[in-house]
Amino acid sequence: MGHAHGVPFANSPTTTPSAPGGTQQPTATRGTGQTSQRVPVLFPNSPNGPESQHNTIAPSSISFSTLAHILKDYPRPIEREMLFRGFSEGFRIPYSGPAVTRGANNLRSAREAPGVVQEKLERELQLGRVAGPFSQPPLPNFIVSPLGIVPKKEQGKYRMIHHLAYPKGASVNDYLEEGTCSVGYASYDEAIDLVRAAGLGALMAKADIETAFHLFPVHPSSFHLLGMQ
Repeated sequence: MGHAHGVPFANSPTTTPSAPGGTQQPTATRGTGQTSQRVPVLFPNSPNGPESQHNTIAPSSISFSTLAHILKDYPRPIEREMLFRGFSEGFRIPYSGPAVTRGANNLRSAREAPGVVQEKLERELQLGRVAGPFSQPPLPNFIVSPLGIVPKKEQGKYRMIHHLAYPKGASVNDYLEEGTCSVGYASYDEAIDLVRAAGLGALMAKADIETAFHLFPVHPSSFHLLGMQ
């Protein structure tokens, strides 16, 4: 699983004095490396606090009405219903592991580039794809998996990863039902078969969807599996 609608939280709450005559601004330190970043904490009684975020699925660019129209005659009713429910209510992660609360240190790549991680997380927050930060784990049985960054082919560009396969043998991925979360891609031979079936003069095009996994909102019942810090 890639990283989806995670719920980052922060450790070590502190207070920072505001301007003279003002009140103190609660902050927390988010552990992304040796250089800590101070960020505001969202409280339960605020409009953007945990209660308002725990039952809200992340936005998706998929048009549900268009999807419903396209799938109305889809010949596989089970998959059709799964797509309907998934895009309207969020997709459930088929986790069958123990109900535990667990933390994790970020990967070395993230610890060595805290500024990159901070920038990525702030963008995810702005887009409404993650919630937080929180001074305490915001949900019961909250599982934190490490963050890391991977260089892209383009110079100076990075991709953030959420390492759901850590720790080995006890990770979120280790407790997913086999066969329900695999990704399959069309082969070259399958593409050739489609061209042959279309006949002489057929045209072919290839499309690449940026951050494709972000199109799939996660169901609130699975939020606790996607913790980060």
